[in-house]
Amino acid sequence: MNRDYIIQLMKDRADEMPALPDSVDTPDPDDLDLGVPEAVITTAVDVREHADSKRKAMAAHASQIPDNSFFLQLPPEAFREAFGIEWFIRRGADPGIKESSLFEFLA
Repeated sequence: MNRDYIIQLMKDRADEMPALPDSVDTPDPDDLDLGVPEAVITTAVDVREHADSKRKAMAAHASQIPDNSFFLQLPPEAFREAFGIEWFIRRGADPGIKESSLFEFLA
């Protein structure tokens, strides 16, 4: 995941989050240790059209993501923004997002 993107998204849209149950541990963006810095990512693929399927897949793996996970409590649009991009680091490529498809390097 793109740590910088997620942290900025959490800060920019904090006021849009609905009240969550006390059982949900809402992460503090300043303390979030998730993903990697954007500077090392080479590829960002838009998968927002598959966000509902992705959410269902995450929910199906309760051993990795519990039902009361903050991420599974996100409203659908917020989930789509947070998880609607897949981030990759292509081995041997210079850092920085230059690709939006996993197939661009084949062209």
